[in-house]
Amino acid sequence: MNIDTYYDILEWQGEQPRKIDQNTGKEFGRKIYEKDIELGKVAWINNKYQDFKYYLFYHDPILSLFSNFKKVEWNEIFIIILFVLNTASILATATASIGFNHSSGGQKPQQPQQPQQ
Repeated sequence: MNIDTYYDILEWQGEQPRKIDQNTGKEFGRKIYEKDIELGKVAWINNKYQDFKYYLFYHDPILSLFSNFKKVEWNEIFIIILFVLNTASILATATASIGFNHSSGGQKPQQPQQPQQ
């Protein structure tokens, strides 16, 4: 089942599927379609493995990005790469600073003793 089928059903019921919902800013038909997907009411192909694949592509952002790679704009990919690199550098900095303070053991280094005469 696809979104066009939902639009046809809504038109048959007398609803306007392309009407914009004020709460979400999406078309009414798309909102209902996405809600039914989230609730598990929609079978894409009625094949267990294909439906599971489409379920993963719909709910996982990385898989959906790779499945629609030809339709993705380069600025979106650039923003994702920057986000991942910034998050990694922040975590590395935090980890290094915690380890740096702990590595000295809290003890002062001992002064070499002078020989007694």
